[in-house]
Amino acid sequence: MGFACGLWVRSPFCDPDLTDWTFQLPGELLLQGACEKYILKKASERWLPPEIVWREKAGMGVPLKVWYYREFWGAIGDRLNPNLLRSQNCWQPHLADSMLSGKLGVAMRDRYIGNNLWLLLMWQAWRTEVLGEIPVRRSLDHVFWLPPAIGQRIWNYRRRLE
Repeated sequence: MGFACGLWVRSPFCDPDLTDWTFQLPGELLLQGACEKYILKKASERWLPPEIVWREKAGMGVPLKVWYYREFWGAIGDRLNPNLLRSQNCWQPHLADSMLSGKLGVAMRDRYIGNNLWLLLMWQAWRTEVLGEIPVRRSLDHVFWLPPAIGQRIWNYRRRLE
């Protein structure tokens, strides 16, 4: 369970029972102006200092997107291989390529690309490592088998052609 790995300390609002309860609340109790989780913050005011309760939302600051263009490049080609995704029939076969090359539109920009790729990689790792699924033969119909700099040049070239 995630609590043993420090999730509880960093995210006190991630308690499963509390999360289930909040899904039953009307939206206006969860969002007041730009303040998300409003009712949870209001309820915790008695127990936590205001600088904790009302602090601005901040990302984790992990440079995931940068890693995908370097260290995780091969893992993307392996775990998110188009032939593997095709065989699972859960995702678009060229999902990783579409995400990193910016073809999924405005909603999939910068920090979200890294976060979503990380989730997809962990999902695929879980399928093989925990569930013991045997991956199918990998295909080469993607840019991730090339060195990152060449793959990125291909993306840029394709964008200019579109």
